[in-house]
Amino acid sequence: MRHFTKPTTAALTVLTLLGTAQAIDRPLMREGLWKIHNIDSTPGSKPEEYNYSICRDHAYDKSAEDLVAKMKECTISPATVSGNKRTYTSTCKIPNVTTISGTVTVTWDGDTAFQSVSHTTYSPAFYGKTEETSIMDEAYVGACPSGMNVGDHMDAAGKIQHMGHH
Repeated sequence: MRHFTKPTTAALTVLTLLGTAQAIDRPLMREGLWKIHNIDSTPGSKPEEYNYSICRDHAYDKSAEDLVAKMKECTISPATVSGNKRTYTSTCKIPNVTTISGTVTVTWDGDTAFQSVSHTTYSPAFYGKTEETSIMDEAYVGACPSGMNVGDHMDAAGKIQHMGHH
């Protein structure tokens, strides 16, 4: 699945995880299948749009929280809070490679939907990119389908990718 192999998306994923990983004043998201619609854009290129779903539970969300907490190469600022919005900034220094800086704003709609808007810059360029913006809308769909376990992803065509979080 394209979303999980794209190198620059790894940095955006870190920023997006901030939205799900920060437990301060956010709703506990519903367990089950979540549909994700993502648009990535880079100056000078046509935006890329894709959809997938993920089966998640509270333990999976906690593992994302733990992943962010263990990232020694990143500095994450406390959230700026405004109603149901949280804005985070981070800087990650990958030795001998690049500095990745970014901001993500996450807006929750109860425990069944949220949107994250991330803007990331790379210095020097990372895989030819100096900046990238990602808009990710996530919405609870219902129970995970048979054959799909927590952490598994499903592409837009319905193909399940087992991610080993069983």
